[in-house]
Amino acid sequence: MLCRKLARWTQDHFAILQACDPPMPPNAFNRLADNWRPLFAIAQTAGGDWPRRALEAFNHLTTKPNHQRSTIDSDQLLHDIRQIFAQSGANRIASTDLLEQLRQLPEHPWRSAMPGSSHAACIWLGHQLHRFGIKPRTMRVGLNRIKGYESGDFTAG
Repeated sequence: MLCRKLARWTQDHFAILQACDPPMPPNAFNRLADNWRPLFAIAQTAGGDWPRRALEAFNHLTTKPNHQRSTIDSDQLLHDIRQIFAQSGANRIASTDLLEQLRQLPEHPWRSAMPGSSHAACIWLGHQLHRFGIKPRTMRVGLNRIKGYESGDFTAG
């Protein structure tokens, strides 16, 4: 009986659900967002306290325990990246080179905050910078195409 009621509700609200673009938590991206978006759409369509409950469920199920979580100071990260650009005098830098230089900064949490693999660390950096509208670009260095950043993306404004 419950399945029939759910199927009927879905059928009655199908057009609304299809058009729904629910607000997603900032830490929901990639596959995680793909998996949770339908649930947030259902909650938004259902109304009431369902959006709040969906967010609480998301936070409960996706937040790592405190001992595994690193607090990232986004302003410090931007400051450190600006410093790296200023010291190098470069206009562009490969993501992997930028990560390596961040890891070498003494007394900053980047080494412990970043995932160990280069690919995962590049994804981590991309997510940190995405909050500021900064995205890696495809660049050509010699014959190679790489992902990286331009110094102009980090100008204070």
